[in-house]
Amino acid sequence: MARTMLRKKSDCKNRLPSSMLLLLTMARIAVALLVVLIPLTVTPGCAQQQSPALSRLPKYPHRDRPPAADSEFKADRLTQDIDLPSVPPYSGKKIFLSGFRYPNDKTGERVGITYGVMEPESQVVDWYKDALKKYGWDIRNASESNLVAAAKGPKTFSVRITPSNSRDYRSMITLSLKESK
Repeated sequence: MARTMLRKKSDCKNRLPSSMLLLLTMARIAVALLVVLIPLTVTPGCAQQQSPALSRLPKYPHRDRPPAADSEFKADRLTQDIDLPSVPPYSGKKIFLSGFRYPNDKTGERVGITYGVMEPESQVVDWYKDALKKYGWDIRNASESNLVAAAKGPKTFSVRITPSNSRDYRSMITLSLKESK
């Protein structure tokens, strides 16, 4: 067994110098990169080619929808904070970031508002769970750590809390309220 571990002098002569091994390795890497990158590059002539299946699709499929469908999902952008009826207003300092109202939704009016807050996610979740219970909401989802969902009659409400990288606020909260018709 000791003999198999020893190398013959003739084996050492057939080995390549380490600089050659390095060059071979680099060449293999370069070839592998070219194999991957060449198909990703597109020439201007190729960019305008489409598969036959794609060319048969209508260019603007949404134009076939009735105009009422577009107006149903049209959102009105909110430029300032609004009170959501029967939803407890957050007691901590909040910064209004954005909001949308969908007044023409056939299933009921929807509102979504996003705020920035300084409190950590867990504290905001706990506050909303307690406050919604006090306002008579039935908490429907408490299994996710960053989501609270609740219902009260024809209304559904959810709040999703996400971390933020902003200097101005630590967490972002997105409130969604829907009142079914």
